[in-house]
Amino acid sequence: MPDPRTQETPAVDRVTYSKGRTVSDDQLASGRLTPHRFHGDWNYTIHPVRRR
Repeated sequence: MPDPRTQETPAVDRVTYSKGRTVSDDQLASGRLTPHRFHGDWNYTIHPVRRR
């Protein structure tokens, strides 16, 4: 049933995702993360990185 406030309809995601993926320190450092004001250690925005 759509949410009348947003007109969004929920859906079930049945995809199986792999577990145990890790990110190296170099990969993390090369990313563009902007922490949010509230719990920036948990919540952040990931910005795209242009490849050269």
